[in-house]
Formats: sequence, structure tokens, C-alpha cells
Amino acid sequence: MSEIKIIIVDDHTLFRVGLKSVINERMPNVSILAEYSSGKEFLVHLENNTKPDLILLDIIMSEISGIEIAKVVKKYFSDIKILVISSEVTTKTITELLDIGVN
Repeated sequence: MSEIKIIIVDDHTLFRVGLKSVINERMPNVSILAEYSSGKEFLVHLENNTKPDLILLDIIMSEISGIEIAKVVKKYFSDIKILVISSEVTTKTITELLDIGVN
């Protein structure tokens, strides 16, 4: 099985640390390429670095929302999968994310 490359985008440091710990402990075929606390940092990464197979993405962040990030990713890098991890669970938000093409 080939290695799955992921990036974590969430503005909560403790959540990112915990998520990385669980992934590193339990998923030997997963490599965390990077983690970002803002959408702006992440979008700079996409322009200049190795592309991930999967993005673990928060929705509610300052500067740029996860919804806007998902739109950019799906427009320019449609082969990258996006998994949303958020407490935002309104039907409107879920429908919008599914329409964008998040996984």
C-alpha cells in the first residue's frame, strides 16, 4: 500500500497536535506533509510545495474560511481529497461543501 500524504489545516494548535499524534500512532501508511493554522499559509504551500493526497480541513478560521479554501483547492487541484473536521454542522454549510466537492 502506498503512503498517503496529508496536510492538516486548523487554527487550534492543540487539536492539530492531538490529530497528528493519533495519525502517527495508528496509521503507519500516512505521512503528514505539513500543518497550518491559517488558510493563507496553506494556500502558499499549495503554490510552492508537494501536493497532498488529502487535506484535513477546519471550516471556521480567521482570515479565510475553510469553505473558501475548499473552493480554491477543488478549482485548481481537483484530485486532492478534502475531509472537513469541524463543529459547524448546519445543513446549509454541509450542502455547500458537498456542492464544492469535498469528501
